[in-house]
Amino acid sequence: MENKQSKEQYPLIEIVTDEQTKKMILVDGEYALSEASGILLTMIDGAINFCNIKQLSEWERNHNTDLSYYKSKISELASRKMKVNEYMNKPELKEQKLEINVFLTIKEAQ
Repeated sequence: MENKQSKEQYPLIEIVTDEQTKKMILVDGEYALSEASGILLTMIDGAINFCNIKQLSEWERNHNTDLSYYKSKISELASRKMKVNEYMNKPELKEQKLEINVFLTIKEAQ
């Protein structure tokens, strides 16, 4: 893995801070195809697993609860995962390094 930017450029990996919004860099660098794929798919898998656990927890509390939100979210994430897989499997990318930049924005809900 070759990291294009050093952590010194992002002292706390925090870009913008105000009272209601935090923006942070989660991933920033150049990666081999397999590394980039692993990073992105692991992030999506984590979100899918989180939704599966929340869905199961809701169902255990109440077998009659509406789980459509979680089912929709899981379906959306599975679709994103499929798109990432399709992109990463392009033959022209096989020997390429990919630049991956993942930003996180946390904002107080209104």
